[in-house]
Amino acid sequence: MAWFGPKLEPGERVVLRHWPERFVYGLGALIAAMDVGSLFAVDRYVARSGAPGGQELMLFAIGAVVLSLALLPLMVWFLRLAVVTDRRLLVRNEMSWSNSRQIRLHEIEDAYQEDGRFHIRGAGRTLEFPCLPGLARPLLKALSREPEVGLP
Repeated sequence: MAWFGPKLEPGERVVLRHWPERFVYGLGALIAAMDVGSLFAVDRYVARSGAPGGQELMLFAIGAVVLSLALLPLMVWFLRLAVVTDRRLLVRNEMSWSNSRQIRLHEIEDAYQEDGRFHIRGAGRTLEFPCLPGLARPLLKALSREPEVGLP
């Protein structure tokens, strides 16, 4: 994975990245539409009013568009809460993957969603994190996979 994800063990593969993909892409499309609309509005205002400083206003609007689009990867990182690999589940701890909480898949005893939070019990501890309803089913499916055994 990239700089914004957990460090994987050698040979480990990502099975599922838990993040609200439709929400992120929908919000990105909304931001882009608002940016285009604001650029159009600023252009119309400058053309009609002939006010001095119109170029500076347009540069400011273009800068706002670039900034809002540059924040999209940060939003994707912020919303990525858990990663399921073929060996373990990693849950981001606060703002950093460096000290993420993890549990091996074979140690998981119970996994369920309740009140917008996903709960996982196993190995004498419980992990929980926010989870949107549409993401619970793929997450449960990824957690129920049996580990693959490689042949020599």
